[in-house]
Amino acid sequence: MANFEQLDQEWIELMKEARDLGISIQEVKDYFQRNSAKLTEKEEALPTIRLLPS
Repeated sequence: MANFEQLDQEWIELMKEARDLGISIQEVKDYFQRNSAKLTEKEEALPTIRLLPS
C-alpha cells in the first residue's frame, strides 16, 4: 500500500499536469463531483454478496 506522502506527491504531480494542460481547479472539482455521483449509483446497483462461513 502506498504511504500518504507518496500518494500526496502523486496527486501534486497529477494536478500540475492538469494545470499545464489548462484544466482549472474548478474543472477538476466538477469532474470528481460528477463522477463520484455516478460511482455511488453503480455501487448501489451492485448485488450484495454474502459469504457463508466455511
